[in-house]
This record gives sequence, C-alpha cells and structure tokens, in this order.
Amino acid sequence: MRKKFRLGEVKKRFKLYKSGKRWLVAATVFVGLLGLGSVSQADEISSTQTQDSAVATVESTIDSVSDSNVSDVPITEGENPQPSEDEIANANGGNIIQPSEQFQQEQEAKTYQSRAVDQLPIYQAYNPNSGEHFFTQSKAEKDGLVKAGWKDEGVTMYGSSSGNAVYRVYNPNTGEHHYTTSSSEKNGLVKAGWKDEGTSWYAPYDGAAVYRLLNPNAKGIGSHYYTTNTSERKWLMDSGWKSESIAWFSVGSRSKLDKLVDWFYVRQDIGITYSMLIPQRNGPKQYDCSSAVYSALIEAGYLPLGTTLGNTSTLSWLNGSVLTEISRSEVRKGDIFISGDQGNSNGAAGHTGIASSNTTIVHCNGADNGISETQIEGRTGPTPTKWYRLK
Repeated sequence: MRKKFRLGEVKKRFKLYKSGKRWLVAATVFVGLLGLGSVSQADEISSTQTQDSAVATVESTIDSVSDSNVSDVPITEGENPQPSEDEIANANGGNIIQPSEQFQQEQEAKTYQSRAVDQLPIYQAYNPNSGEHFFTQSKAEKDGLVKAGWKDEGVTMYGSSSGNAVYRVYNPNTGEHHYTTSSSEKNGLVKAGWKDEGTSWYAPYDGAAVYRLLNPNAKGIGSHYYTTNTSERKWLMDSGWKSESIAWFSVGSRSKLDKLVDWFYVRQDIGITYSMLIPQRNGPKQYDCSSAVYSALIEAGYLPLGTTLGNTSTLSWLNGSVLTEISRSEVRKGDIFISGDQGNSNGAAGHTGIASSNTTIVHCNGADNGISETQIEGRTGPTPTKWYRLK
C-alpha cells in the first residue's frame, strides 16, 4: 500500500521562503529528490531533457512525420483567427474534420490496454542530514541505509520486472542520486562526471503516473522531485515549482480523468507546437486547442477510438450527452471549458482546454505555441466561457 500523503509533513521538507522578489531554498531543507551538479550542467540538462518512458510511443510517431508537413502559423491566444477555407467549410457544413491516418495510428498505439504485470515494491528512504530521498528496489539496500540513520519512508511506488528502464546515476561530489528513464539525460550526466549505477528498476508502460517537478531556484541538490500524488504536485507548483511532465509509471491504475489530463502532461515537454491547419492539427507534431481536447477524450475513453476531431463548435454539441454544464465555482480537475459563441464559433473564434484544478488549466494554445499549464483567469480566451463536467 502506498504511504499516505501528509501535506503538513511535506511542507516542512519542501519549504520555500521569499527574499525580496526571489524565491530561495532554505539552507537546511532539501526541497527535492534529485540534483544535477553544477549550475551550468543543471541548466543545460533541464532545458533538453525528455521523459522517455511516458512519451516513447509519441516520440516514435513524431519522428516518422516529415518536417515538410509542418507549416508555420500565426500565434494567437485561442485558436487561429485565420483558419483555412476547408476548415471553415467543414465547420459550417456540420462535417467534422476527419482524423489523419497518422493520428489514428497514434491513437491505436497509445490506447492504454489493461495488462497483467508483476508488482515489485520500490522502497524510499530519507536522509534527514542531507535531505536526499533515495529510491531502490533492493530491500537490503534500504535496510542498510535505515540502519545507518536514514528514515524509512516505506513503499511509495511499484516497479515491474520488464518495461522502461529507470536509470540511476550518482554524483560523487555531492553524494546525491538522480533517476531517469531517458538514456540521453543519463549519458549527459555521466559525461559531466556522474557515475552510472545502471538500471535501478523497470517501470510499466502504463499505470499510476509519476510526476516530475523542477525547483527553478535550486541549483544542484534539490532540483527535482517525483510524486504520484496530484495534491502534492499541485502544492509544489503553487509554491513555485515547474512541471516537467511524467517521469514514468508506477504499477497501478489511473482514473479516466487522470488519463485525460495526463494526455496533455505527456506532450507538454516534447516540443508539441500549435497549428489549426489541416492535416497538421491532427497530430502528432501539432495540435490546436480543440483537436487536443478531442484526442485526450479519445485516449481516456470518453469518446470511441476513431472519433473524428471536431472544433470548439462541435465540442459544445456534446452538452447533454457526454458533457453537462456546471458553474465556475464547481470547477475541478477534468472539467472542460469552451469559450466563444457556443456552437457558432466556427472553431476559430473560440478556445477550449481541461481544468487541472479549480485555479489552473492545461491547454494547447497559440500564445505559448504548444501545450502549457496556466492559471484559469485571463487564459480561457474569448467570452463567454462555459464549463462542463464529463458524465
């Protein structure tokens, strides 16, 4: 059983304090799991890293798409105000844009299938002196650390005997460990002087998402933290941490709502860009706001595999069948917003996305030229904005 999340205890370990206008890390408090050595190494690796375990299939599909199919488009807050003539005709005629063959292949590859996997506990220990959180599949290794004075934090995630390798590297200068499924990130650290300690365990291809966060003010030790707990993730982000998508999966199950939001997180840090043009908007390199929401609904199982990708107008037509309208005050994770003239925006004059909390949304938007997680206020696009809950 996973260790119960205690927000009060976590706040003590991850405390940030403000000095002037900068957030600083308390010297005696370790505010993350993992460090990246020197400032230059940390900046370089953090700016180029990818989460291989969660996006391997997506990246493989992306690599197969010719760059010649990707066109530059104007950058706007909502959907492109200058859609193609074909898109306007399709929207006005009530014909939803058909997904490309590449999009269908991506959905088939990424549709999560239930599979029997073994469940191997991953033990966590905490060093109260250095602040390091240590993860290992070896109970003997964990027991040795506890005997040496580390605090036993129990089992916080589960690995498998097969799947994506989770590599462990060690910094002999700081004494810290770093965990990643990215061979390029691991090799970069080894090149920078870290010691390669091999594969620590294997992560399943699907399960409970392990979220990775970066403290942008911590250089070296305390730069990263990993958690499967969405409440802990939100608290850290509210405290100034930056989302770095999904690191890997722990053996377990995810709700449909988690799968819906995780669709955006998986693609947040792998270079997805914004386009309303056909067929680019169908993915996998580019999406617009509505094609992203439709794709997430398909992958999470709210819409059947092969459902055609609509726009903000056609999305509003789902009210009463898949969606039910709610008030702004009721908004919680997984709710959908649609802005603009409901049903008559022709797609281009509206915007849509998913709530990740009562105060934040994750959406594909032109202002950030891709997928981003932002505050709700001021980022939902044209008025009016209506909120809906999935049935």
